[in-house]
Amino acid sequence: YFREALAERRLAIGEIVRGRTDTTQWSVGVARPLRDAAGGVRAVVVGTLDIPALASTLAVAGLDGDGVVTVLDRLKDMIIAS
Repeated sequence: YFREALAERRLAIGEIVRGRTDTTQWSVGVARPLRDAAGGVRAVVVGTLDIPALASTLAVAGLDGDGVVTVLDRLKDMIIAS
């Protein structure tokens, strides 16, 4: 996903993975390029989303009767659905 963010110059989302030290923890990596004034990529910011924490945040935020949130990884596998 880092290379995708760099090449495509947009937000890229990785695949859902288990933690290395705690295999009960699921996360997904994200990367976003930072551009300079001329539009060139100066850096790529990389982070991870903790899947259980994201699910809890969505549950607490609540949605109106018509609201739906679905989060997919780069392979279009569903990670979370409200």
